Amino acid sequence: MILEIAELTLMPGAEAEFLRNAASEVEIFRRAKGCRGMQIRQTPEAPGTFRLLVLWETLQNHTVDFRGSDDFTIWRALTVPHYAEPPVIKNWSVALDGFGFAGLD
Repeated sequence: MILEIAELTLMPGAEAEFLRNAASEVEIFRRAKGCRGMQIRQTPEAPGTFRLLVLWETLQNHTVDFRGSDDFTIWRALTVPHYAEPPVIKNWSVALDGFGFAGLD
C-alpha cells in the first residue's frame, strides 16, 4: 500500500472554495484504479495549509493510472487555481508498523 501525501498551501481566503471543489470531486478518487481512500486534512495552526492523503494499492496506480487519466485533469482544474505555491507530493510506504494507523498502512 502506498500513501500519497500532498502538501497544499492555498492563497489567503481560498479555503472554502477549495474545499467545496474538492468535496464535489471525491468521486474522482473513488473510481480511480487502485485508490483505496482519500482525505484532506487541515492544520489548526495555519488555516491555509492542507494535506491531501490518498491510499493507493501501488505506486503505478498513482503515478501512471491516475495521473494519466482525464479525471486527474478535472481534479487539477478545480484545485490548482487556489494554490499559493505548487504542491509538494510524495509517496510513502510503511517502514515500521507501530499501532493505531489502521487503513493508513
